[in-house]
Amino acid sequence: MVKQYDDLKHFELAYKTQKTIKSTHNLAWYLYFEWGEEKRAIKIQKECIELNPNSYYPYYQYGYMLLEQKEYSEAIQYLERANNIERKGEIIHNLGCCHFQLNDFDKALALFESSAESGDIENRSLFNLGLTAFKKNKIDQLKSIARKLFTEIETNVHKTISGYEIGLLFYLLKDYHFASSCLLKQGIDGIDLLDWQELSYS
Repeated sequence: MVKQYDDLKHFELAYKTQKTIKSTHNLAWYLYFEWGEEKRAIKIQKECIELNPNSYYPYYQYGYMLLEQKEYSEAIQYLERANNIERKGEIIHNLGCCHFQLNDFDKALALFESSAESGDIENRSLFNLGLTAFKKNKIDQLKSIARKLFTEIETNVHKTISGYEIGLLFYLLKDYHFASSCLLKQGIDGIDLLDWQELSYS
């Protein structure tokens, strides 16, 4: 905690000395992701955006913050700016999340299909593509995704999307046998089934 406080003091000093793209961005990042001062971090990140950075990252960080605050429409503006500067799978994925939350499932589907093919971290895009396919009643696509993910469940570890989440896809397909198999394949140590009602039902 002492080191964290020292780090914060350095970021604060740089910001107060001169408000540059780098000093505002770094302080906002630290406040948001390490210090838990989300409101102030968002305000400072907006200051960074107003300096018109050439890098995609400040726009991406601001869009991500807005996404986490459930400001989906506003987040889209900044995520799109980031993506126009440099196309990244994680930006496209987060754009998909925003459109999904706004019930724009056509747009979300296209975005998740794209991000699932470009460095999909932990199969998160593929999983969200499955959820979106369900919303679009694309049952064959959902089945294909669920089966692919089932083969990649890692026992008792979470390097990829968990078997519990994959079980949810089978639950949506009303395949309760496979939903339960996902639970057992992932491992039941340390899981509270009250947190996974669909798997309990299965």
